[in-house]
Amino acid sequence: MCPARFLVPRPPAALPLLLSGSLAARGASTLAARHQLVFPEEPLPVLPLTEPCALPRAIRVFFQRMNNECFPICDQALTASHLPTLLGWLETLPIGLYGLDSCHEPPESYPEPLALALSLALVEWQDPTEATWWLEEYGHLALPPELSISSLGGVLGEMALGAPLDGLAPLLEMVLQSTGSLFLDMCPGCWLERGGAHAPGWAADDLQALRADWAQAAPRWQLVEVLLDWVAADEPRGMVAIAEALRRAHWRSLFADEYNVRPGGGL
Repeated sequence: MCPARFLVPRPPAALPLLLSGSLAARGASTLAARHQLVFPEEPLPVLPLTEPCALPRAIRVFFQRMNNECFPICDQALTASHLPTLLGWLETLPIGLYGLDSCHEPPESYPEPLALALSLALVEWQDPTEATWWLEEYGHLALPPELSISSLGGVLGEMALGAPLDGLAPLLEMVLQSTGSLFLDMCPGCWLERGGAHAPGWAADDLQALRADWAQAAPRWQLVEVLLDWVAADEPRGMVAIAEALRRAHWRSLFADEYNVRPGGGL
């Protein structure tokens, strides 16, 4: 699976660990405020500031707990060696974004069936280069040339496909950036292009909105993950099954348009 991209500033150049009294106090105060905002029911343990690594370790534990209980958090760059960097991290919210960078990453850089879906989208958007590659790479799947993935998401959702093919509809929505979720629609590049210099802030309203967003996005993302893992285990078989589902959805969408019936109405 394409690794999640994270909207966080890169750590600055190496800085010496200066556990001065004022710096440690600032860090402890900031951490306490963040902890109280995110976990109001849980008291923050008293930090032994005399230990050089205690505060960085506590910050890392805080982010890991957020990752487990709230929404994806990037904590890989948190180290015990640069306290000023960690304090900078506490001033922003480094949330994990799963959106696809289709503007800068070619379809073949993604695993199947993401590569297929991205290729179909580019063909639909009349990218001549992609059309040539599509015919060479996916011609054996015998998909209808007029197939439009932008019209299939809702149809697939109403076809009651069993696992793991039930991940196909949210996968197409991710490709089209139509899930309605910050986590699934946006990659860092998309976020920056739309004017977001940083991840959402630490205001209580922002945190509540992010929790609600991730609560709705996480189940859909899990369906996509299951589908990706299934195809990775047996790609030829998986791609044939996906092509069949896309063909069925395509003909179903044509039937719905022709006879003016709801896509779930009985084909």
